[in-house]
Amino acid sequence: MKTKQLSLLMNTLSTSIRLRLTIEMRFLNFVVFSIAFLLMSNAYAQDYTQMGLPEGAKQRIGKGRLHRGIVYSPDGTRIAVASSIGVWIYDAYTGEELALFTGHSEPVLSVAFSPDGKILASGAGRKWNWWREDSEIRLWDANTGEHLTTLARPPEIASALRELGQFEVWELAFSPDGKTLASTSSDGAVRLWDIETGEYKSILEDGPFVPSIAFSPDGKTLVGGGWDYTIQLWDIATGQHQTTLEGHMDRVHSVAFSPDGKTLVSGGWDKTVLLWDIETRSVREVLTGHTSIVMSVAFSPDGKTVASAGHDQKIRLWEADTGKLNATLWKHTDSVDTIVFSPDGKTLASTSYDDETIRLWKVDTGEQQITITGHWRLGHAAFSPDNRTVAIEHEPNEIWLWDILTDQKRATLTGHTRGITALAFSPNGSTLASGSIDTTVRLWDVATGKQRVILGEHSDRVSTIAFAPDGKTLASSGNQNTRIYFWDTENGTRRLTLDAHTTGTSLAFSPDSQTLVAGGSDGNIRLWDVDTGELRTTIYEDDGSIQDVTFSPDGKTIASINGHGVYLWDADTGQHRTTLWGRTGNYAMLAFAADGTTIAVPRIGDGIYVWDVRAEELHTTFEGPVFETVALTFWPDSHSLISADYASILLWDLAPFLTETPWDVNSDGVVNILDLTLVASQFGQKTPDLNGDGIVNILDLTLVAQHLGE
Repeated sequence: MKTKQLSLLMNTLSTSIRLRLTIEMRFLNFVVFSIAFLLMSNAYAQDYTQMGLPEGAKQRIGKGRLHRGIVYSPDGTRIAVASSIGVWIYDAYTGEELALFTGHSEPVLSVAFSPDGKILASGAGRKWNWWREDSEIRLWDANTGEHLTTLARPPEIASALRELGQFEVWELAFSPDGKTLASTSSDGAVRLWDIETGEYKSILEDGPFVPSIAFSPDGKTLVGGGWDYTIQLWDIATGQHQTTLEGHMDRVHSVAFSPDGKTLVSGGWDKTVLLWDIETRSVREVLTGHTSIVMSVAFSPDGKTVASAGHDQKIRLWEADTGKLNATLWKHTDSVDTIVFSPDGKTLASTSYDDETIRLWKVDTGEQQITITGHWRLGHAAFSPDNRTVAIEHEPNEIWLWDILTDQKRATLTGHTRGITALAFSPNGSTLASGSIDTTVRLWDVATGKQRVILGEHSDRVSTIAFAPDGKTLASSGNQNTRIYFWDTENGTRRLTLDAHTTGTSLAFSPDSQTLVAGGSDGNIRLWDVDTGELRTTIYEDDGSIQDVTFSPDGKTIASINGHGVYLWDADTGQHRTTLWGRTGNYAMLAFAADGTTIAVPRIGDGIYVWDVRAEELHTTFEGPVFETVALTFWPDSHSLISADYASILLWDLAPFLTETPWDVNSDGVVNILDLTLVASQFGQKTPDLNGDGIVNILDLTLVAQHLGE
């Protein structure tokens, strides 16, 4: 009897186990299939967030700031656009992102295709960065994006430019035979380059700034419009100056030849568009109607239409023979900087640096076909505690709430009357605080985008703000005023005023909300009692203003930076513990990982340094950002770092540099199906929570799937 009962029990258990395993395997198969489908879909999708990523980066949000350079490929299928992070290549028919050419260490300002479409030239630069030797002009394989060569300046010219601090390549133009490239830069020089050898040929002009150049269709003449109100013509064969055209009453900003070379069009600061007869060197037509600076002019490929665009936000299409205005295109919400016709003349592309869009228009009807977005300039920024939302200072006087996961804007916050200077999220992420040049601090409801309260007024612009971890107190400091204010976040009243003795450059609360640390412009670090407002201690760092200061997650260490290095201090005694980085540099800010073992410090123009705090060793350097980092934080799991600079937002992968690999859930040395199984079996639990959102779910499973085989 006992044997039969035991046998029956064993059969029942066996059936139960088989049934459970069958259910679990079916579920696992479904999950794996779903992940595989998602990964396969992503592999074939044209996702701009994965294009041109610097080493160590996993994702990019934002395409960088637009610049004036835009050009069609000779076959009309692609559009190249200059931006602060590189050259974007778009599909000319759909507006879809095709590629991103990166490599310049400065913003790209100008682009040009060779006549055969095989080479793309890009010009970059920014004032005062004389150490950037590789950022002037680069030649790329237009089809593959391979960097072919950098056009190097002769030593004597490079030396002179260092003295001037001018490195902006404003415009580029290929000769019709493709053998010569002309460039104009902010030092006032117009230069010629030999494309076959990559060597510098000669300078045609070395005087007033020439923002626009164009070759005649026969390639014999180069024309340049200058800020001395004149237009210059040069003989390419001899390099000699031919003639000067005078007619504009202010700076000339753009020039273009007609396809037959008989007419020149120019636009300038005097709000006029002039048509010149090249044979007689005289003005044939004066086209008026723009109410502000004419930024760009262009001839249609058939020579029948002249297009002009300006600061008045309008694009005008004129009849080339008679000067009659045929159409006005008006969709841009700010100045139109550049216009260019497609090779077949059916489409006109326009860019606006300020409204941050590229628009494609049908020339015959004036109808707008496509708007390309995603180019924007970050100002001040702050990440929410869960890193799902970033608050961005946006012109004019706006704050954007941007969803990082969907890469979509959630809300626009308006109310400040002048520029935003500081942003901070409350610890629970429900409230955003903002400071402004208008001297106010405002609190916003993140869910609704509505303003909650204004926290009084400073006597001058607000320079920095910080929430206490308990969310009850907000600290703020002004740009000139030496006081620090404590605000009650519930009712908006001022609770305490601290005499900081110097202007505050950085504020941070201790994890227990009992202490405020303030970095000052005098190079001192001061610790204040939050309840009483009493000064606890003063730490002298070094010469120079404190750029950032913060507590470690356990509250035992204070980290600070100035122009001389990165320092760690004992939070209780104020004693100096160690110097992680003693090299002189322009540091922006610093951030601790949630586990306190890692600290990240961006150095302007030199990447982000990631340090192991315990070993006092450098983990790695991410060499992506070329601008000042305006926001920096670790992902809650401490295995990713997210940064925002003036160009874009980048998510960095720290896992390869850390001792632990979270994706290897069972710690067998490889990420495989067993790790997927373990995560799937713990759905709804708190561990293993790989993405730091507090629960094990499909997002954690996706993270493991992305690292399979590692």
